[in-house]
Amino acid sequence: MPFCVDTSAWMDGWQRYYPQDVFPSLWAKLEEPISSGQIVSSEEVYVELKKKADDLHDWIKGHKNMLVPLSEQIQRRSSELLIEYPRLVDNSARALHGGPFCNRDRLGTWSRRRNW
Repeated sequence: MPFCVDTSAWMDGWQRYYPQDVFPSLWAKLEEPISSGQIVSSEEVYVELKKKADDLHDWIKGHKNMLVPLSEQIQRRSSELLIEYPRLVDNSARALHGGPFCNRDRLGTWSRRRNW
């Protein structure tokens, strides 16, 4: 089962806890699990990070193979879960939105990758 990393986790790791310039070996070790599909993120993570256009965005851009497209199945299941659990996501303007799609029930299986 893959681990799905949301926007805030990437940002906290990159900027706060494990900066790439201080922990380059950690980020290098992520290459294998990303390449093998053990670590994934929603394509929404890329959209959010694109707004910042910083080093993390550039790094994610180089790892687009880990991004799971928001298929109709994922969006439908996410809507069902958000109706059932309305407090699951912070809907304030400040909230990041990649998180709702980082759940194994929401990810399901995917058979295609988006080409950017």
